[in-house]
Amino acid sequence: MGQPRNPARKPGGLTRAQRLTKRTEFDSILQDADIRLTRFPVRLVAKANTLGFARLGTIVAKRNVRSAVDRNRVRRLLREWFRAHADRFRSYDIVLFVRDYSKPGDQLKATLENVLQDWDRRINKLGT
Repeated sequence: MGQPRNPARKPGGLTRAQRLTKRTEFDSILQDADIRLTRFPVRLVAKANTLGFARLGTIVAKRNVRSAVDRNRVRRLLREWFRAHADRFRSYDIVLFVRDYSKPGDQLKATLENVLQDWDRRINKLGT
């Protein structure tokens, strides 16, 4: 019999394997990135991995998004966006930054769609 399900975990969430959790993983991606895309206020930095699936890390600093409620909402929006488009990221480790942003919502979603279009163009140009 398997482990009991955690009732606090929502179905469709990111597994631990799909998240970047260690500082060394973040540092490696930020220093040796293969792809860097910026659409204010979002910046995407990516590096190819050998795992066969994409992983996500988010950086939402307190000095950029003051309210804890807003920071958590921004992180949730980033995770939802990543889950919806995870197949497009193939086997890359992705770090998303959000800077100088006061209220998350439709503007952030529109910006993320622009980032996704830029991502598709960049991947097609690289031919991977």
